[in-house]
Amino acid sequence: MGAAENGVREKRTAGDESRGLQAGASRRRRKNMGNKRREWKRRRKNRDGYRVTALVCLIAAALMVAAGGLWLAVNEKEAVFAVWAESDGGSGTDRGPEDGGGTEAAEEADGKGTADGQTMSGEENAEGAAGSQKVSGKADAEETVGGQKVSGEADAEKTVGGQKVSGEADAEGTLGGQKVTGGTETAGAPDGENGVKAQGSDPAKGATGTLNGGLPGNGETVGTANRSSEVMQMLGAQDSLLAQGQAFRAGRPKVKGIYVTGAMAGTANMDNLIDLVDRTELNALVIDVKNDEGYVVCDMDAPLVSEVGSVRRYVKDMLELIRKCKEKGIYLIARIVAFKDPVLAEAKPEWSLHNADGTIFRDKSGLAWVNPYEEQVWAYLLQVAQGAVVMGFDEIQFDYVRFSTDSGMKQVDFGPKAALRSREEAIEAFVAYASDALHQMGAAVSADVYGVVIDSRTDQQIVGQNYVNLAAHLDYLSPMVYPSHYGPYNYNIPIPDAQPYDTVLAAMQASRMVMAGIDPKQKSGNDPAGSGTGSAAGGKADSTGGAAAGDGVNSIEGVVSAEEANSAAGKISEGDETSGAGTVPENSVPAAPAIRSAAQIAALSPMDTVRASVRPWLQDFTATWVKGHIKYGPEQIRAQIQAVYDAGYEEWILWNASNRYTEGGLLPETQE
Repeated sequence: MGAAENGVREKRTAGDESRGLQAGASRRRRKNMGNKRREWKRRRKNRDGYRVTALVCLIAAALMVAAGGLWLAVNEKEAVFAVWAESDGGSGTDRGPEDGGGTEAAEEADGKGTADGQTMSGEENAEGAAGSQKVSGKADAEETVGGQKVSGEADAEKTVGGQKVSGEADAEGTLGGQKVTGGTETAGAPDGENGVKAQGSDPAKGATGTLNGGLPGNGETVGTANRSSEVMQMLGAQDSLLAQGQAFRAGRPKVKGIYVTGAMAGTANMDNLIDLVDRTELNALVIDVKNDEGYVVCDMDAPLVSEVGSVRRYVKDMLELIRKCKEKGIYLIARIVAFKDPVLAEAKPEWSLHNADGTIFRDKSGLAWVNPYEEQVWAYLLQVAQGAVVMGFDEIQFDYVRFSTDSGMKQVDFGPKAALRSREEAIEAFVAYASDALHQMGAAVSADVYGVVIDSRTDQQIVGQNYVNLAAHLDYLSPMVYPSHYGPYNYNIPIPDAQPYDTVLAAMQASRMVMAGIDPKQKSGNDPAGSGTGSAAGGKADSTGGAAAGDGVNSIEGVVSAEEANSAAGKISEGDETSGAGTVPENSVPAAPAIRSAAQIAALSPMDTVRASVRPWLQDFTATWVKGHIKYGPEQIRAQIQAVYDAGYEEWILWNASNRYTEGGLLPETQE
């Protein structure tokens, strides 16, 4: 038993030891597992910490890179601005000739009608207005005219934004790449001595930049480069619009120009026109960039232009043409036809004018127009204008910046936006929008208007062109004062086309007075028979003036048909081609005592709310469709130019749609 018990105990002891060993091993395993778990937790915590740290570092690095990029962008932009200011044309590589496409016809009708085998315009084919106010020049005594002080001599030089504004520049300087020449401007009847070519500007080069053409109020920065930061610095908010306009135009030449179609600009005949400018008093060219048919006449890097497909390459290498003109010191104005645009209207029917039944409105020529109330159209026009500035044009001129006057307009539904703005307000809003953006690029802006809107509220309301209100935003305003486009007895002149001097003088004197805030109080094509007080030009009033005037008054359709359908022109009266009764215009300026002296009118200063100078379009064609017309030659051309000067203005542009100009009516360059 003893031996057996001992054996049992030994077995129990061995078993206990075995279990003990197992328990110890189990405890050690659990301990090791705990240690491992703690290690894993520690490592995971460290790993998460590393990730957070790395993320913070990445964010910090990204912020640093962004800040650095912003700094570089700002400095690069400043560098681009400097290049523009130095070159007046921007920097970049000129495009070489491109293959494809034959040469287009050298003469472009532009839908203007025919005169002596020439196409003729009549449709606001006028350039910006620069009838600049005379600050210097001497008068024997000061006078008070209509409650306004008129003095031929500035009592003191005025400083605008740090720049002296006077009729005399004491020293030459540069502004926006243009040479500011010294010399005295004499108030009275300028003889053209101030129309010197703008020398000293570098050949135009393509400038890089983006064209965003943002909509009004979207907060985008429109424009790519400011050719003259000095100009923008001068335009302080404290200055009147008049002073701002004078400062902005200080470095620009007194324009004496001619119009050139896009088709002509793309041919070898363009060299002949450049030579004409070179050997005469001319110093500027108005070149189609977007023509009456809606086509952009050269390649243009603008998103909306590409989307619409509106390029027709009449000019294969616009940059080379600009360079050639700049070498001659020629001031370049890009003509952009605004709301008469069948290409855009067909490509974007939602932007076009529509009849009440929803169909696209087309005028008597079958052409569609775009809606001036549609802000997408504004953005498109701005992109085209920006593209022209980037290429090297000095100024943008908007033509057809108005509502159509076709009789079918009575059936047009302008959409809900028309309930918010009048026609005048819509056109002014577009002009303000485009001018603001283009001024940021250092470009001047002008617009063409009917001559009859100068002193007629009725006509202003029909086409949407308020003469004085538009002048608050533009640098130049260009009334189309072709004598052939005034009806019988406008300004008491029996046949205005037969008296070019009297007609242009009367129209420009009316402009001078309206801009000064004085009612011209003279008979216009919109006055009823027997009304009116005579011609400001001093033209003879017919003894039968009352009845004859009533018989001869034409409607706006007369004006338009003269421009677009080969008939006579007169007053504006939408959709009524035969109306002779007319309405008494509600002039937008207050009445004032009559002014009898032409010298007094020429010496009037514009109101402080007028930024624009006046630069009229003149007639260099024979209006064979006008009853009693005369042939226009050197004498008639010179008479119109002299009338502009005698009215106190200094700039003008000649229109001939076939680009055949009368050199005999121009002074040689040596006699400027």
